[in-house]
Amino acid sequence: MAYLIDAGIQISIDGNTWYKITDHNRDAIDISTELIETQSRMANGKMRKYVVAQKNNISCSWKYVPSKHSECVDGFYSAAWLESFYKSNAGLPIYLKIVSSGLNVDSGFGSQPLGIFVTAQNRSKTYHVFITDFSKTIINRTKVSDYVDMSIEFTEI
Repeated sequence: MAYLIDAGIQISIDGNTWYKITDHNRDAIDISTELIETQSRMANGKMRKYVVAQKNNISCSWKYVPSKHSECVDGFYSAAWLESFYKSNAGLPIYLKIVSSGLNVDSGFGSQPLGIFVTAQNRSKTYHVFITDFSKTIINRTKVSDYVDMSIEFTEI
C-alpha cells in the first residue's frame, strides 16, 4: 500500500496522448469544489435547495520556472509550451490528469515506509475540463531562457 499525494499534472487534447507539465518550482495543486445549486424559500418559511451539479476547480502555480523545457530539472513541458497550449486551446474542452505518487510501505498495521518511491498512474484522476485562467509574469530574462511566474486554472465540465 502506498500513501499517495497529488504529484503531477498531465494534459491531453484527445485523452490518449498525454503531455507532462513540469514540476520545476511548482506550488501545491489546489482542487476545490463548486456547488451549482438553486435555493428558494417556501411559503411556510422553510428553505428548499436543489444541487444541480458539483464541479471541481483545479489550479496550480509555478515560481521562477524557465520558459524552455530543456532548462527544467525534470525536462517536462514548461512556461512557453503551456502558454502556447493555452492560446491554441482556450475555450475548448481538454483532459487533465492528476498523477499520484508516494512512498510504498509494507502491508499491515504500524508498517514503516520502504523508501521506494512509486508513481501510481492507475490511481490517477482524470477530469474533462476547460482552461479558465492562465497568467504569466516574466521575472528574469537571460540569454538562455526567460524565467517566469505562472499560474493556470481548470474548471471541470
